[in-house]
Parts: sequence; C-alpha cells; structure tokens
Amino acid sequence: MQVHRKFLFDLDPLRHKKVSISDTIKLIYYHGDKQPSLGSFFRGLRATMLRDIFFCPAFFGQYMIWKRYFHENGTMEVGPEGTAANRRVKQHSITFMAGAVSLFSAWVICYPIDLIKTQIQAVNLLDESQSKASSLTKSVSHQAKLRYRAMGLRGFYRGLGITLFRTVPTGGMSFLMYEVMKENLEASSSIIGLKELMS
Repeated sequence: MQVHRKFLFDLDPLRHKKVSISDTIKLIYYHGDKQPSLGSFFRGLRATMLRDIFFCPAFFGQYMIWKRYFHENGTMEVGPEGTAANRRVKQHSITFMAGAVSLFSAWVICYPIDLIKTQIQAVNLLDESQSKASSLTKSVSHQAKLRYRAMGLRGFYRGLGITLFRTVPTGGMSFLMYEVMKENLEASSSIIGLKELMS
C-alpha cells in the first residue's frame, strides 16, 4: 500500500495533498486486471517472495560472518585493563558495524529484484488504459526485460544510492537493539531463575 499511496500523490499532488488509507484501498481495488478484484492487493507477491529468498540469507548470514570477522581480527579490541563498560561499548560497536555492512551488501545484491517488485506493484497506476493488461505485465522476467531494453544494466540500480544511504543506520541499529534486548532478557531470565532456586 505504501507504493500505491506514493503513486496516488504523484498523479495529482495538488488534489491529493492528504492521502487517506481508504483512498489507497480504492485505488488498488479498482485497478485490477480485468475488473475490480481483491487479487490486486497481492500484486507483486511472487516478486516479494523471490526477493526475500535471496535477501534474508544475504542479510542475516553476512551479519554472523562479519561479526565473527571483527572479533577474530581484533577490531576495536580492548585489553585486559579495559573496564566492563568499555568492553560493552566495543561489543556494541562491533554489532553496529556488522549490521550496517551486512545490510549494505544485502541491498547491493538484492536491489534489482526489489526494484522490479516495486515496478510490478505500481504497473497500470499511471495509465488507466492498461487496466486490462495481461498477467505478463506482472511477470518478473517480463519487467526485467522491459527495464533492460529501456535503460540497460544501469536501470536495475536506479535509486540505489539513497537506499544505501539509509541502510547504514538502519542495519546497525536493528542488530544493536536485537543484541541489547537479548542481553537484557537473558539477564532477567537468569535473575528470575536464581530467585526460584533460592525460594
């Protein structure tokens, strides 16, 4: 729905200064293949699944690899004299770096598929005469061919720069919050366990 709300605004920014959820739902529903259909809400699902098949292993797998690499190569290593607080800060820094690098590289790998996915979801929104387009327009391979013919290989990475710009803080903070919450939950669980043993 995020893609469709953006396109609804782009079609007439003066008319649609405030785009409501109901407007977006109507836009999606009445741009079905041959007639208004609930199937319009699932446009691009296969492309999304295809993207995630590659994206998730690339993101989470690389996080573990980079985290181990930073540890084994002594990145930001703290000596024996370091305090517990310093060690924790360094550990969190490693977590942030590993998350940022892994998300950065995952987007470089999977961005073309994500771009095609967005293109499939937005198809027919700008031209109502194409509202009866065949299922071919929703094909990943068909959209990839169209983009390649129009823009070449460069077209598959259009807009990558701004996406990568946001991945560093997003990837770093995502895993940092995960690790911090994990530490706190484990600490809380151990305290609760000790209390149960002592009672």
